[in-house]
Amino acid sequence: MNYISSLLLGLFISTTIHSQSTEYYKQLNKEGKFNESLQLINKEISQRPSDAELYLIKAEILCLIYQSKTDTSDHMLVSAMECLDKSNRNSGLFVTVSSDVYNLIYRKAAIFMNLEDYRKANEWFKRTLKLHDQLQRNDPMLVFYAGIAAYNAEDFTTMESCFKRLITNNFTIKEPYEMLISYYINSGRTDDVATILQQTLYKNIHIHDEVVLAAISLLSKNKQCSSLLIIYQNILKLYSQNSVLNEVAKGYYACQDTIMAEKILYQAYKNNQQDTTTLIQLGLIHYNRGISQLKVAKDIINKDESQVEKYRFLKNSYIENIKSSVSFLEQAINLHAKSKNAVLCLYESYKHLQRKEEMEQLKKKFSYLE
Repeated sequence: MNYISSLLLGLFISTTIHSQSTEYYKQLNKEGKFNESLQLINKEISQRPSDAELYLIKAEILCLIYQSKTDTSDHMLVSAMECLDKSNRNSGLFVTVSSDVYNLIYRKAAIFMNLEDYRKANEWFKRTLKLHDQLQRNDPMLVFYAGIAAYNAEDFTTMESCFKRLITNNFTIKEPYEMLISYYINSGRTDDVATILQQTLYKNIHIHDEVVLAAISLLSKNKQCSSLLIIYQNILKLYSQNSVLNEVAKGYYACQDTIMAEKILYQAYKNNQQDTTTLIQLGLIHYNRGISQLKVAKDIINKDESQVEKYRFLKNSYIENIKSSVSFLEQAINLHAKSKNAVLCLYESYKHLQRKEEMEQLKKKFSYLE
């Protein structure tokens, strides 16, 4: 017998033995003799460790043992996953067995999630995700729950990875956006806050006001005006609540766009004329503008006494702005606003208008003005 014939005969014998072996395992499993089946497959693997098909058979047996509740330890499913890693992915059996393993570990993760054991839920969701990707599945809700479990387990690296993956694939449920923005805010990652907030607004995803407010506040403090102004324009399309409008107005003011800040505050004032935050901000804007106009008027007349008309115009504008400041700040304080800055500003406004009686009344009401 030549060399080629010997090889073909050996391959035929091996295939025949393997086929008989597979049927034997099926029969053992059908009879519920899972432990015997497991012992035999372990023996075969020790003899032929490179036979990828044997690992599939073992994975199937491990799943059956687990499902029969003969052994529901974590080790059974972890071993089944390890067997899949060593198995033949081109085998017809792979689709069935890998699906069984996937469903079992997904269920395990969900059980721990429901029990609020987030550390274990996170571990099992990560295993499920690994197999999910190996099998080239597309289940965004798995990625979502994996991110939630990771967040609760304080595994923020995994959480970030899951949520960024969802956002990249245009996931429309708001929680990943909210949680990722909140995480970036707490981490002081201003650029990332701006990036995710912009995507949220672009996709018209309405996240909680508190998250938007915190994001705007952080961005305003860092005065990233070029990106801020674009974000603000989009925010105003989605949010009309005074809390948001007031915060956006602060941002515009910080970026030295006083006119836009004032426009937004008047919109907020129209919404609610008893919003003390709006009233105080409007009062401060008018006060600062008035003081600025007074300074410019004095500089003009000191440099050129012939500029009387310009001086008078600015002086009149200054007085009108101080009067507007008084109007808004008085409303705020009458509504029991507790802003020391507002009280001091009102006192100074009275002083500019030479309203001594009002100054005395304010001093009686607020002792720190003495």
